[in-house]
Amino acid sequence: MDTDFVKFRAHIYTHWGEGSQARCTTTGQIYKYGYNPGINSWATIKNSNLVEINNKKYLQIGGSGVNGENIADINGNNPISPELSTKCLYGISGITIDLKEKDEFSVIYQIFVDETGWLKPASDGEEAMYKFNKPMSAYRMTIVPKSEKEHVINTWSKDVGTMNM
Repeated sequence: MDTDFVKFRAHIYTHWGEGSQARCTTTGQIYKYGYNPGINSWATIKNSNLVEINNKKYLQIGGSGVNGENIADINGNNPISPELSTKCLYGISGITIDLKEKDEFSVIYQIFVDETGWLKPASDGEEAMYKFNKPMSAYRMTIVPKSEKEHVINTWSKDVGTMNM
């Protein structure tokens, strides 16, 4: 599989607002408020800075500490108050995943939002987002042959609005 076969983009909602950047408290990677890597850009294993965790390399979009008490933006501005840090108000609010080549396969993904449940499944470059300022709690993703796409979407659609895990 080519290292750019799967490509990702995420919308990150942070306490620090538009134009801000922050550093992941686990890996040190910088992420920014808004679309990462950009509204018209994609992150892939081929073109992104990979992070290493337990001697394995990963593609990271976003970062830990986005809800951390007293965590500030990359410039030390606007630390998160203890009161806000307990509410988990910030994080990745949307994802878009696509494939370099879509002749044989489709990528299907679905996000889960706390107090809302599973959203409608998205696929092949569609953005999955509830609200730009409401982060997701989880997501699931699969790459399947085109012939299986409709079956997976129909199966996952049964979970829309539920808390099924």
